[in-house]
Amino acid sequence: MIKEVTSILKRVAVVLGLVVAFLAFMSFPAFSKTDRAVAQTGEVRGALSPFEEDLSTYSPREAAEYWNDWGNEYGRSGPMTNMFVCFLNAVRIMPHEPAYHQNLATGLFMYRKDAKEFFGVNEEQVFSMALREYRKARILDPENYELAKDLAMVHYGIKPFRAEEALTEWNQVLVLAQKKPDANLDEIYVNLGRVNFLAARYAEAQKWLSKVKAPEFEEMRNVLWARVTDSAQLRHDVEVSN
Repeated sequence: MIKEVTSILKRVAVVLGLVVAFLAFMSFPAFSKTDRAVAQTGEVRGALSPFEEDLSTYSPREAAEYWNDWGNEYGRSGPMTNMFVCFLNAVRIMPHEPAYHQNLATGLFMYRKDAKEFFGVNEEQVFSMALREYRKARILDPENYELAKDLAMVHYGIKPFRAEEALTEWNQVLVLAQKKPDANLDEIYVNLGRVNFLAARYAEAQKWLSKVKAPEFEEMRNVLWARVTDSAQLRHDVEVSN
């Protein structure tokens, strides 16, 4: 009888923990009603579940770090629904901590299929959510070069390609790189060449690619240069024929 009661109490504790996580998720201010989905936190981890922990004695910083750590753990082992809830909780508790926005953004970007199902949105909306969180992190930590580069890299996965946004982000990366002695400027030049090529700005693409001198980027530069040249010639031929 005692074992049965104990088992029932444990199940109740798990359910209550999930309800608390659900309510915390629904109160998260960064997502509109159209962004949100019913928070089904998926499989929990028995006695190690974060949703069973009493956080009443934790300071806000400790509680946010707790949820962030669990978000990282679920990011490694799943389920991803739990990862989203944990990162959302960290952001909700400490909205001025850039690392929590960055972790949520990375989770959204890396696990887009899970995010689509969890939030009930399409892939383009998931990208928009990830970009929003990256940009919040950037506002809070504007001099963070690696963060700026992560944000700029996200654009390569977005379809249709958001050329103007991508150019803005990579130009901001360049500004930060010029302040950072160990930054690899050739890497930035290659990406500015690539983004301008994707934006059909061929002369601008060639300008940036011509700056690339580092041997490790030579092959990438040559491939891009050939594509830019071919595309520019094709445009010229079309204009002449018209």
